Amino acid sequence: MIVWTMRPYNVYLEIMDKGEFFCNLDLSINLKDDNDFLRAYHWMIQQMIKKIGVPSKGETYPIWTWYRSHDYKHQRPDFRWVRDYISGQIEMAEDKKSRLRQKSNGNEPKIQTELDNLTKQLDEVSALVTDKLTKSKGLFNQMSKLNDNLVAADVTLSRYESVKGQYVSDIKRLSFIVDGEVAFENIEEPLLCPVCGQPVINVESETKHVEAAQKELSRTLALLNDLEQATSSLAEEKLSLQKRYAELEKESDAIQIKLNEKLYPRLDKIKTAEKDYREQIEVVSKVKVFDDLLGKRTSKINELTDEGIP
Repeated sequence: MIVWTMRPYNVYLEIMDKGEFFCNLDLSINLKDDNDFLRAYHWMIQQMIKKIGVPSKGETYPIWTWYRSHDYKHQRPDFRWVRDYISGQIEMAEDKKSRLRQKSNGNEPKIQTELDNLTKQLDEVSALVTDKLTKSKGLFNQMSKLNDNLVAADVTLSRYESVKGQYVSDIKRLSFIVDGEVAFENIEEPLLCPVCGQPVINVESETKHVEAAQKELSRTLALLNDLEQATSSLAEEKLSLQKRYAELEKESDAIQIKLNEKLYPRLDKIKTAEKDYREQIEVVSKVKVFDDLLGKRTSKINELTDEGIP
């Protein structure tokens, strides 16, 4: 069976000298560096063993050959189509490379320097934002505690007002008792009993409840005075809490304004610029890949030319 293949000239010499040629895995870039390529060839080896048999040299790799030409005829293939295909790939790569260069100024060191500066600025602004957010959180915690204290003060003042109403009611009642007894004692004519018509004698023992009422009245007045002082003190404390709350709220609003109007916009601007420069570096990297690809394909064209393909 006659087959055709493309090999370096030294392979031809080896075949002429030894009468055979085997694939050297160490010299095959695809088999050595591409795992998917290697797995595909292992699968082909297994299929060939099933259909052809075990190779004479043990485990070896198949060599790509042509039994028919490009037009499916059993004749020497015209490998110029390979050259034309590679030339087309080179043109496509050149076109892509040209379009990529239009997106980049090509000065990779300058781009990297600018990116490093932006990264530094991004770290600085991010640190400022973090600091402001930490302060804002601390202010919020302080305001929450002050708000709890204000709520507690309002509840206490409400209770004070309720107790004060009770004290005032007790004072009125006790004052009525004491004032009534005084008025009774100042009556010059004896008070007659409505039943028997005899004068009512003011017995000393009957005045004890008045003394008790007077003592209770004095105690209640003292309690009311203490309550009013406590109410005044708590009202001043509440006013101080409200003032401090307003100061913290103002400080918190100032931080939020600085974040919204200065730091956040600056941060977004830096991130956008950083993204642009990273895309520039990616473009430069792709250009290098195309340069390498073009170099390999140009070398392939040169190999085909050296082998006599016009």
